[in-house]
This record gives sequence, structure tokens and C-alpha cells, in this order.
Amino acid sequence: MKKEYSYFINIAMGFLVEQDTQLKIGEMLGYTKDITELSELIIRVGSTLTGLYKKWSR
Repeated sequence: MKKEYSYFINIAMGFLVEQDTQLKIGEMLGYTKDITELSELIIRVGSTLTGLYKKWSR
């Protein structure tokens, strides 16, 4: 169970990085102007996922 749970957390972390990249590309292309709030949310979710991953991968 632990192995599977940490696997899915790892997938979620990958999707989060992908969303961060897409957000930055959208800003560079001028589709959005202020990504500060979303970037902060991405950092918070990333921290939560990292903590969960550390807990479940032991």
C-alpha cells in the first residue's frame, strides 16, 4: 500500500510541475498577466505533496 500511494503522489508532483511550466509559458506568451497567486498555490501544493511523499516512501 505504501509503495502504491507514494507512486501516485509522485505522479501528482509531476503533473504539478507540468502545470507550473504551462502557467509560465502562458505568461510569457501574454495569455495572462499576473501568475503570482497561482505560483504561490503551486508552491504550497508542492510542499504538501513532498511531505506526503517523504512520509509514505519510508
